This record gives sequence, C-alpha cells and structure tokens, in this order.
Amino acid sequence: MIGILKKINDLIWFEVLKKYRTRAGWLVGRKFYEYHINAQNSVCHKTEDAGSIARAAMDYKKNGWASFTNTALNELASIIFQRLKAEKNKIWDANGSYIYGDIWQEYPEIESAFKSGIKQFVEQSFNSQFKIFYGKMFRSSAQAKKPEGSQLWHADGGPGTCMNLMFCISDVDEGNGAMELLDWTDSLTIMKNERSWVRETHRKKSESSSGDQYDREQFRADRASWYQRMMTEKKIRVHQPVGEKGMVLAFNNNLLHKGGFSFTKKERVVCIFHIYPSKSVVEFDYYRQNGIAKVSSYPESPDF
Repeated sequence: MIGILKKINDLIWFEVLKKYRTRAGWLVGRKFYEYHINAQNSVCHKTEDAGSIARAAMDYKKNGWASFTNTALNELASIIFQRLKAEKNKIWDANGSYIYGDIWQEYPEIESAFKSGIKQFVEQSFNSQFKIFYGKMFRSSAQAKKPEGSQLWHADGGPGTCMNLMFCISDVDEGNGAMELLDWTDSLTIMKNERSWVRETHRKKSESSSGDQYDREQFRADRASWYQRMMTEKKIRVHQPVGEKGMVLAFNNNLLHKGGFSFTKKERVVCIFHIYPSKSVVEFDYYRQNGIAKVSSYPESPDF
C-alpha cells in the first residue's frame, strides 16, 4: 500500500511539474501561474512578429531556453568588461560574486542593455510585462579541480514563471564554462523518474554497512551523475550556447542545467537576473534608486 501511495504522489508531482513548470509543489506553482495569466491580461504590450528577438522569444516559449545578441549589447558588455579590468579595488569575493556595490547602480550600461533588446525579449517571452527580483554579477576562472555546486547538473526549483537571464560580460565558450542545458521536454523526460531514483538511492544508503547519513553535497553529486547517465542512455541532446560579449541566455528556472566551471585560465564574467511576470510596466527608475540586490532565493508572493 505504501508503495502504491508513493507512486501516486510521484504522478501528482510530475503532473504539477508539467503544468506549472516548478518542482516546488502545486501551491507555489498555481499561485505564480495564475498571477502570470492575470498579468498577461492586465497590461497592453507590443508584440513583434519578426526579427531575432521575436525568434528567440518563440524558442524560449517552446524549449524553455533561448539565446540572442546584437551589436548594441556587444558594445555595452564590452564597456562593462573594460571598466571591470581597470578597477583597482577589491570587487570579487572568494566565490566570484561582485561585491563593490549594486550592479544596476554601478553600471548604467546594464539598464541600457535591457532597453537594447532584453526588455523586448522578456516581454515577448512572457506575453506580459515583467519585474526583476534580483541581479548579480559573477566571475569564474580555473580554480577548483572539479565541478561542484551549481557547476553540476541541477534544476533550481523556484516558481515556474521565473526566468533566469544571463547577460554575458565576457566572451563565453566551452573552455571558460559556458552554460549547458536541456530543452524543457528533455528535462521532463529525465525528471519523470527522479523521485523513484531518490527513494532507491536513500534506501541503499540506509542499508549500507557504514550507516552514515547522506551528505548533502554527496547526494547532489550523485544526482548530477544520475542525470548525466540518463542523458547518455536516452541520447538527449545537451545545448551549450557560446558567443562574444553581450550574448543573452535565458532559461526556465526549473530546467536542467549546469555551468560556470572553467577548464582554462580565461575568465568568464556574467550578470544573472531572476525575472518574473508583472501586471505593471517595469520601473527602471525604482531599480536605479534602490538597486536589485538579492534578498532571498525567490519571492513569497508573485506580486512583489
């Protein structure tokens, strides 16, 4: 009976995942999903039918991710990159996070980048207005001996309406840790059997002679290895968009992805934003005055 109940719960969890695109459960999923529907009906916005940004928005809605760039974005990213290289103060912490101030306030070029294609892309992807929950800048280079943390395959697990959007300040390629990710349908193919794998893995761990508790980081590494094995067995295509400074990569928060591990001395600098649908027009003035610092992983309410 217990086994049957677990299988039923697995089916419910997977149906929620398919409908709301979140691993956080139906309460969170439905709340943010319904807000998004209301946002789509609340504010008029322009929708273009042609061009690279429109095509990228269509890709995002279909596959759960998209990438694009343009000349203006390349120029703006290059300005930021040169300013970072010229900075004499300590601006990165031990984990590679920018710490010299709020990135929106320190680098007005970021707002210009949103006005040079990013805003249009997000609006077309959401079919609504949007708001930024937070934004950070990271630098990575060859330091660790092997991938760890977010450099392993994972899904973030926040609300399904969250868009992770990366604005590349440096060039990104295979050597310096360009993001790798799966299409949404392929992510679902793997995650469909994840909960049964988790139960079986924990059962084997508890029955082992050592009797040790499952270390969180070890579990994360084991799950990432299982993801990788499933990709190989099911012959799933892994995407790794690469490009020059100014490339934009957007993907659904719950999509399977990994990135940031550099195999070369060439550094990788990116800005990462968590973006949500909104019922009102984005207020760049507010971000200019208050910044976009991270206060939590995701908002309690979709109407933040």
